Amino acid sequence: MKQDPYKILGVSPVASDAEIKNAYHRLAKKYHPDLRPDDEEHARQFKEINAAYDNIKTMQNKRKHASERMFNNANEEPFSFSDFNHLFRKDKFYESNNARAKHTSAKQQKKDVVSTLEVDFVDAVLGVQKQITREDGKKIMVSVPPGTQTGTKLRLRGQGVMGGDIYVELFVNPDKRFRLDGRNVIADLDISLDEAVLGGKVKVETLTGTVELMIPPNSSSGSKLRLKGRGVPGGGKQLAGDLLLILQIILPDSPDSDLYQMITAWKVKTGGYSPRDE
Repeated sequence: MKQDPYKILGVSPVASDAEIKNAYHRLAKKYHPDLRPDDEEHARQFKEINAAYDNIKTMQNKRKHASERMFNNANEEPFSFSDFNHLFRKDKFYESNNARAKHTSAKQQKKDVVSTLEVDFVDAVLGVQKQITREDGKKIMVSVPPGTQTGTKLRLRGQGVMGGDIYVELFVNPDKRFRLDGRNVIADLDISLDEAVLGGKVKVETLTGTVELMIPPNSSSGSKLRLKGRGVPGGGKQLAGDLLLILQIILPDSPDSDLYQMITAWKVKTGGYSPRDE
């Protein structure tokens, strides 16, 4: 059985456009996949909320067009010659009301539309051109600026039906490799024990490809290395952000007897050390 879209959004069937929009935005943010990437039920509810909102907008448009047809039919009554003098005497009144009616009709047809758009993390950081489809089937290009985050709203002036505006709210899909901090991108970089002690060159994945990076000798977990200009691209007066790599020392998956003996001998010889000492 098909669910009532008004019940899904938690609003009354006679709720105003503003109330419906507010309810939709509140639920869309609550159940957006960004919050629980691996939760299928969360994703299903998000799709259900979007479908309910689309259904309500479709029903509202149908009621509006039906109302306009009734109005037009009501005005198509038989006209007799005896009415001519009456209309002629009231011609100024008629023209004034006719002008107001046309103005009101134009205002009713010109409407703003709220839409949502999902963007992958890398595209959101670097900036991208995305396409959305208007309710009448027309394709509209949306310029997503570099450094976009979830919740960013874009206004497309005059791109809606009959010259209305389109408001696009962006949702950025999370990336397991990267996260955004202002104009900088942060990523964890796993290194081996020998790379941490001896240093060495490693390959690093960035937003735009793979590069080589030198790990300094005696590096600890939590140390940060910076790749300048590898974050959010610069533009205008804003400088490009950086890619910050946080080192994570990873030991072998299984115990290694040679490594164990070597560390034991080193500890006996040096007395070891405690990173917790001040």
